[in-house]
Amino acid sequence: MAYNQNHGNQPKGFQQGGYQGGNKNESEPYRPSFNKTDFADVTALEINEVADKKGKEFKPIKTNQIRNFFSHFGTIKNKYKTLKINNQPIDQLDTNLILIKPKLAYAKGRNKAVEPFQKLIFEVIDLVYNSKNKEKAYINFFEFVEAIVAYHKYYGGKDQ
Repeated sequence: MAYNQNHGNQPKGFQQGGYQGGNKNESEPYRPSFNKTDFADVTALEINEVADKKGKEFKPIKTNQIRNFFSHFGTIKNKYKTLKINNQPIDQLDTNLILIKPKLAYAKGRNKAVEPFQKLIFEVIDLVYNSKNKEKAYINFFEFVEAIVAYHKYYGGKDQ
């Protein structure tokens, strides 16, 4: 069974990527940042353009909140390197990747300013998870996350 398959007992508003809200008072629907179905197909230029745009958009998010998630991504990157060295399948990282979603949902629940970041990362996680070329998708993912952190800092993201 595919990860993102809809199950009949999910709450209203639950879609691929997690709970997207079923309340009319919610913000407008999320528009994907990448016009791709596979994160392995995203170019360096697209990574840079989206990271630049989103780094500026995420300015209200505190630097420590972004860095908190960056540490989760760093852990996955270290596991990726270990798997590569040991010639093990990269898809072993999928569980770690998917389990970032509840952490982001919690952060959004505590601070509504995190919502745009949460939605973007949910989108990218789904694109990586469903990739036909996991190795390239993960490499693009790591580059993208690092670029977001860099642009967030560049545009003066909130401290503390």
